Amino acid sequence: MKNFFTIFLVFAGLIMAQNWEIVREGNVEYYPNAGVFMDEMTGLYVGSDGVVVKTTDGGESGETVRMPDSSGISWKDVQFANPDVGYACAEEGFIYKTIDGGLNWVMVGDTANFKADLLDIAVVDENLVYVAGKDSTLLKTTDGGATWTRSDFSFEGEALDGGLAFLNADTGVVAIDKSSLPMTWYTHDGGATWNPVQIEFPQGTISSRIYDVAAGGNNTIVVVGYHYCIFISTDGGMTYTQSGDYTVSFERYQVADVVNDNVIIVSGSNGHTVKTKDGGTSWDTLAVGSGQTVSFIDFVNENTGYVFLRYGQWFKTTDGGSTFSPLVNWPNISFWGLALPSDNKIVLAAWGGGELSISEDGGLNWSYPVNLATGTAYNLYECEFIDANNGIVAGSYGTMRKTTDGGQTFTFVDNPMYQGTNLHINALRYITDNVVLAGGSKGNIIKSEDGGETWVETVKGGSKTVYDIWPINENQVIASASSGQIYLSNATLDTFTLAHDYGSMSMRAVEFRGDVGIVVASSGHLYRTTVANWDTLIEVFTEPDGDDFYDVEFVTDSLVFVVGEHGKIYKSEDAGQTWMAENSPTEETLQKVRYRNNKLWAVGQNGNVLLLNMTPPQPYTGLYINEFMASNDNTIADETGDYADWIEFYNASDQPIDMGGMLVTDDLGDPFSEWWQIPNRAPDSTTVQPGGFILFWADKKQDIGIMHLKLKLSSGGEQIGLAQIVGGDTVILDSLTFGPQETDTSMGRRTDGADEWVKFYPSTPLDKNENGTIVSIRHDPNAIVHEYALEQNYPNPFNPSTTIKFSLKKAGKVELVVYNATGQKVATLVNKNMKAGLVEVKWDAGKMASGLYFYRLKSGNFTAVKKMLLIK
Repeated sequence: MKNFFTIFLVFAGLIMAQNWEIVREGNVEYYPNAGVFMDEMTGLYVGSDGVVVKTTDGGESGETVRMPDSSGISWKDVQFANPDVGYACAEEGFIYKTIDGGLNWVMVGDTANFKADLLDIAVVDENLVYVAGKDSTLLKTTDGGATWTRSDFSFEGEALDGGLAFLNADTGVVAIDKSSLPMTWYTHDGGATWNPVQIEFPQGTISSRIYDVAAGGNNTIVVVGYHYCIFISTDGGMTYTQSGDYTVSFERYQVADVVNDNVIIVSGSNGHTVKTKDGGTSWDTLAVGSGQTVSFIDFVNENTGYVFLRYGQWFKTTDGGSTFSPLVNWPNISFWGLALPSDNKIVLAAWGGGELSISEDGGLNWSYPVNLATGTAYNLYECEFIDANNGIVAGSYGTMRKTTDGGQTFTFVDNPMYQGTNLHINALRYITDNVVLAGGSKGNIIKSEDGGETWVETVKGGSKTVYDIWPINENQVIASASSGQIYLSNATLDTFTLAHDYGSMSMRAVEFRGDVGIVVASSGHLYRTTVANWDTLIEVFTEPDGDDFYDVEFVTDSLVFVVGEHGKIYKSEDAGQTWMAENSPTEETLQKVRYRNNKLWAVGQNGNVLLLNMTPPQPYTGLYINEFMASNDNTIADETGDYADWIEFYNASDQPIDMGGMLVTDDLGDPFSEWWQIPNRAPDSTTVQPGGFILFWADKKQDIGIMHLKLKLSSGGEQIGLAQIVGGDTVILDSLTFGPQETDTSMGRRTDGADEWVKFYPSTPLDKNENGTIVSIRHDPNAIVHEYALEQNYPNPFNPSTTIKFSLKKAGKVELVVYNATGQKVATLVNKNMKAGLVEVKWDAGKMASGLYFYRLKSGNFTAVKKMLLIK
């Protein structure tokens, strides 16, 4: 019995193990500079280092058709004359051409004579192309790029960085991006002469910058610029009329697209996108779904268009802009607001675009982060709920929105900080169900006594940015601020006075639990205080790397966590007196941490949502198996007639559940003493006594052999524990409950719904996804390793499997992830704590498309990325 209890404690320890995991993170690592769609489904993006990605499914996925060339040259613009012939311009005078739809590119630029950075391109037809750039460079080819000539016009000696567009071979416009000189030039003779036109911005605007020129239809040219200004010409650029609304605030239109003389789409900062269907007489605002800045747009026709915003917020419309759908699974936006309104509800608010995401099922599923509910494009720094329905979000420029339906809709809330031109709300706190405080820029703290409906100013005693607010007791509130300042309220919360000044650091967050308070600050300073001595902060810890801390959260009176820069997480188990580092699965900055229902959540940059599941382990009483029967049979094929490569575990609903390989013990001894690798060494049959274990593991791929497994339980409702064995480490996966005992011992698919059984096909992945499969992981923790290292995969190029080796200098959290060329995550090969040593991972990409892939290794502060090429 000694061995049995040893084994059981191994399982119990694994069940109780608590590690931070990444629930969500941005999956885009490639950001294109420009893109063009040849039709509704076929498009192409260009970007840094000459990477070219092509999509043929309407942006749902992309294939790298030109790999990074390590030149450091960034491609800036791309246009096509037809589905086959296209041109792209780049820095340092480089111009490229394709004649096969972008699959292959040839450099056709004259870099011997023209070396300026090229920024915009206008492709009139297969042979006639104009390119504009810095140093007043305007190039033209009439022979498909074989030769280039430069215009001898001076263009005031300015960089031609405001846009370039041609209606036809003769008529075109070029512009400069300079506030003091809002100039365009037009030509009606194919560039032989250029005529200047100064754009007159409306009265009251401060900047006169021009950001883009677009041409289309028979005679329409559009110029867009600062203050959401749109100028339309219908005479080939000779005269312009200002069209639509504009603003005097600091926003801009950055890109334009002319579909025809009537349909024009313009977009820019804050994701603001407008469309006209009558040539500019009236404009409709399109609810794209994000307030991030737009990088480029392209509309194939009046109905189908693409809007590419920063941080992976890429959207597509097929109904003219009435609705937009995201093209990536999860964007790379930064979450600054986090609220836990109920045990299973989580609300996230984003910086940069007003986006909101909600999970109603404890983090299993999330709504895609959009700003359609909040109705704002501004930064949301805070997100607070008093219950499942009532909450407030707040952020830059005094932005505040309130919901009474759990975040489905929000209404605008006027407040004293909204009146200022540059006052931001950085702190928000419910003191009671009705009393709410908010604070931010210039020491402002405002108060609501009706749950956030109406707000009044309080008397402020400081002038620095307020970052957090916390009630010490029923009658006093403390506020932390920049420049080391701490404010204290009077009993009625109407007046705040400067209580202490601790220096130059920013006091980012404060929280009290019981008698103890913790204040976190910039440069990694942690302070501790008590209710009785709140006016004395004692520094208890300084982060060794000097990374900023941003938030603090008590779990119990003694257990408290802080999060901050570079993914740093620290915890204290003695109410903040001593601190220890946690194994963080990310290096992205974490902004907020919150606890509820045995779960600790942290959110931050790059779309990161982290979870530390602290749910107490439940008694694992179901690991008792009466009988285990197995039979070798390498002649039976699956239902399709082919030998398959997965295991099927059928549940009570007769639905298959994918698992892995198998390890089994036939007595109560140590199961690690005998590995049965199916089908090579599996016994014809065996019986597992009560208390035995069946463990499924990831075996290397076998081409033939099928083993049918049948499980018989003593009574209905018993459970079998399932575990993954990888590199000698055990990870509990789940437990399954089976039906009543069945005496029929025949093999095959169950027909009566009474008994449960397992059908095993070799080469089974535990970490399986629709694209690729892990077929084996080998970890040698005894190998002597002096440095972290990620080796080049071999073979490379490969088809369909390859091996990745890496070295771990220290034990810790390890993540090995594969991304496609568009930056979307397609496989997580390793995501676990591992000992130092050598690791070898074999990956089968049989279901992946040919193309370039990246694999990234993260462990501690070490990060490495390498490329690999799949060729089928």
